Amino acid sequence: MPTFKSLAILCLLPLQALVAQAIEAPLPNYTVEDIIWDIEVFPGQERQNFTGTIQEVTRQVLAINPQWELPVANKSAPRTDMETLEKRVWTDWKTLNCGGGPYKWATANSDVIREGIEYLRGLSEDPRQRPQNRPGGCGRVSCSYNSAIWWCNDNKVLWTLDYWTDIGDGAFFINFRCANDQTRRVVGQAFTSVNWNVIVRGDKC
Repeated sequence: MPTFKSLAILCLLPLQALVAQAIEAPLPNYTVEDIIWDIEVFPGQERQNFTGTIQEVTRQVLAINPQWELPVANKSAPRTDMETLEKRVWTDWKTLNCGGGPYKWATANSDVIREGIEYLRGLSEDPRQRPQNRPGGCGRVSCSYNSAIWWCNDNKVLWTLDYWTDIGDGAFFINFRCANDQTRRVVGQAFTSVNWNVIVRGDKC
């Protein structure tokens, strides 16, 4: 199973081997929005903005500072148990659709998606890192090994989330309820009560 250690190795490969292909929004009439990350590349120096998935941004920043590490939350803090986490997710998410639906989305690798979820949940709760999305926009937050996590804004105004873990929780909801344990494949979409949603699907990356 690929891990984020192996993803870090990929970040060091030549850019020519990782040329990003043009991507399309997972929903019709939605636009693809760049996810913007406010990064402190060198300790104590001016922060810089980078765009893309967490994997793409990691590659960009490591090209500038090979010693850089993504800021993460306190790893020593107690982890939320599965029962509590599931109750919280059920409260925050009003609708779950498993399967490719009318858009015939391809499936993703559920193990890779789980790694992406853990990565999002581990990010520092720095207010400068809060994810934003324009009206009718979909941003690809994580994508590796052809397995992607998207978040889309169904509101008519710019929407800002409190934490990256909000997206991670939506992906967890999908992965926990929709994944096929035998094939290790998953695809689905989860909707919040405040008009934004998360999509887990196969993608090109």
